[in-house]
Amino acid sequence: MINFLKPWMNVMKRIQSSLIPSIHTVTPSIYIINSSLEIKSNDAKQDKGMVFFRQRAKQAIKEKISFHPIHLMGTFFNPKTRKMKHLSPKQQEECIEYVKHEMLMMDIDQHSQSPPKKKQCLANTTCTYMTEFYLNTENDDEDYADQHKLSKAASHMNEIDLYLKHGFDKTTITTDFAQENEEFNPLAFWKNKHGSYPILAKVAARILGVPATSAAVEREFSFA
Repeated sequence: MINFLKPWMNVMKRIQSSLIPSIHTVTPSIYIINSSLEIKSNDAKQDKGMVFFRQRAKQAIKEKISFHPIHLMGTFFNPKTRKMKHLSPKQQEECIEYVKHEMLMMDIDQHSQSPPKKKQCLANTTCTYMTEFYLNTENDDEDYADQHKLSKAASHMNEIDLYLKHGFDKTTITTDFAQENEEFNPLAFWKNKHGSYPILAKVAARILGVPATSAAVEREFSFA
C-alpha cells in the first residue's frame, strides 16, 4: 500500500507548491502515476486487492482526467520536456496549435485590431469620384494586412522550430552539486531568452506563471 500511494503523495506535494512554477509538471505527473500502475511481472505473487486498486486507479485516470490546453503548453515551455515525448502525437500537434494561437494573440497588430478607415481626399484638392474609388475600394491595405499576418505566422513558427531544435542549452548545465539537486525551473531558462525567442518568451512567462492548482491560495486564506 505504501508503494502504491507514494507516487500520488509526491505528485500532490509537487503540483501544490507555491515556491516554484507547477503548471509544467501536470502532464509528467500523470505519466509517472500511470507508469506506476502498469502491470508488473510479479503481479501474480501480489495481493489481489493491490492489483485491483492499481487497475481501478488507472481506469479512473483515463475516464476522469483530461488535459487543458494550458497543461500541454506548460509541458512545451519546459525546455526539458519541449518535445513532449510522453504525450500522444495528437496532443503534441494540438499543443503547437495552441502555442501558435497564443503567439498571434500576443503579437496582434493595431492594423488588424481596428477596421480600415475610409480614406478621404484633402479638402483643398480636386478629387474625382474615381480617385475616391481607388482609395477606398481598390486599395492594397487589406492585401498588406494579410501578408503581414502570414509574415508574423511564419516568424512565430520559426521561433517554435528553433526552440524545438535547440531548446535547452547544455552549455549552461551547472557543475555545482547543490544546484544539481535543485529542481529545474523553466522560468529561469526563459528569463534571458527574449533575444532568441522574442514572442515565445513572453507567452512562456504568462503560461508558466499560472499555478497548477489553487491549493496555495486556499492555504493562505485558511491561515488568515
